Amino acid sequence: MLLICYVQPESTCHYDQNKVTGDSKRWQKQFFTKVNTTNCKRIHVHYNGEKIKRKMDNILYFDDVDDFLYNNFFNRKKSCHAVMVVNSSGEYLQYNGEYSENQLNSFITALSQTK
Repeated sequence: MLLICYVQPESTCHYDQNKVTGDSKRWQKQFFTKVNTTNCKRIHVHYNGEKIKRKMDNILYFDDVDDFLYNNFFNRKKSCHAVMVVNSSGEYLQYNGEYSENQLNSFITALSQTK
């Protein structure tokens, strides 16, 4: 299962969320302790990743190259974050906007039960 945490363009968000800092990493670590990611690969994809290129490690943090994910899935205006969970069959659930631990757990559970 692939869990994509998407950071929207700066122009669609009311605060500057397009950075990778120690504080944001600590927040993510705390947040994801409440999400069952045992069978998931979690990645963070940034629309404006080229602006923080030195933080993109292509292990956990990625740039949305050619804005592919944005153009095809996450182009909702006035949103700071989005999430997508994809199972091995290619089925997915996504949400554009702020999401909760419970929401992610329900996406993961639902997609784990489909074959």
